[in-house]
Amino acid sequence: MAVRRLALALAATLISVSLAGTLALGLADYCKNSESAALVRAGLRLTPGDAAGWVRLSGKTNGREAREALETARRLNPRDSKLWIQLALRAEAEGNLSEARRDLDRAADVDRGYLPDWTLANFCLRHGDERYTLFLRQALIIALAGSQDPVPVFDLAWQGSGDGAFILNNVVGDDPAALRLYVTYLVETERSNAVSPAALHLAGKDVKNRETLLRACEYLLACGREPEALVLWNRTGPPALDPEHGDVVTNGELRTPVSLGFDWKFNSTPENTITFEGADAGARIDLTGRQPENVDLLSELVPVSAGGTYTLGWEAKAASPRSRSGLIWLLFATNSITSFTHVNIVLTEDWTSGHSPVIVPEGVRVARLVLRLERPPGEGRFSGAVWIRRPALRHAE
Repeated sequence: MAVRRLALALAATLISVSLAGTLALGLADYCKNSESAALVRAGLRLTPGDAAGWVRLSGKTNGREAREALETARRLNPRDSKLWIQLALRAEAEGNLSEARRDLDRAADVDRGYLPDWTLANFCLRHGDERYTLFLRQALIIALAGSQDPVPVFDLAWQGSGDGAFILNNVVGDDPAALRLYVTYLVETERSNAVSPAALHLAGKDVKNRETLLRACEYLLACGREPEALVLWNRTGPPALDPEHGDVVTNGELRTPVSLGFDWKFNSTPENTITFEGADAGARIDLTGRQPENVDLLSELVPVSAGGTYTLGWEAKAASPRSRSGLIWLLFATNSITSFTHVNIVLTEDWTSGHSPVIVPEGVRVARLVLRLERPPGEGRFSGAVWIRRPALRHAE
């Protein structure tokens, strides 16, 4: 009986101790999550081994106490790079640059991730240390290997140096994935001077990134940098365009275009539907008769030789032709709304070829070739199916 009473008493004591411990831990957690520094301190007296609690205390206090709280957290968790970084930034703010650099190096030692290298790059840049590029490059490599956004790396690189060639060589390097993202970044941030060198560098490393290169080409054309755009276009794969020789029309087979750079752009709507059939079929245009009176159906930028002589050629037919269809070819200088060539297209039920001489005005290096449908005066809108194939603009040899 006595033994049983002793056992019950011991069990009651243990339960009491356990409940007291649970209550103490709960109270400590409540205190450490408080907005009051005094309560956070009280909670840490109950659980002094909680590194996160010491970090919270450092954010609620200032000066020496805040630093000591961070140092305590670091001693408890020396492999937490964020603690080393916080201490480094505090040391930097206090003017202790050597201590700050030592703590940042330690953060990089314990953590091979993105944040330490990114923070080191910022630190070096703030203090005129050109080694910031080494850390930026490492941060970029880590970002590419994981899920980090590389844009802040590019932003900081441009903040440190406005020299596109320097950034390309010292931060971005030769990795195709990095180059692809960098070219996209340059286009999106409209750094036109740097786009062509970076895109050509990418083309030399991996032409599989064709869409990125074509978007860069499109951007260069929009910026009026036609010679750079043409060089880049010719690096994206055959056939190359040469304004001095041969045909300067891209995709004369009228296969489905990419609608970038020097390829066709098209205006397909329910009222004027365009289907690219390619090869001998060309492009089919189905007109309901409810399309606008004047509508540009196809257009393409073509590189030309200023003052050069060309021959514009094509083949066309219609299911229900009429004498005046209103279908015409136009050529414009890219900065003009007035055409320098206007050619009517004759439509018959069978394929009919057409040709017209073209003289390019002086000063024009890129022209816009347009297939337009206009309602002829006194006529109704054209309806039915029209086919166009083998458009070409050949330099007169």
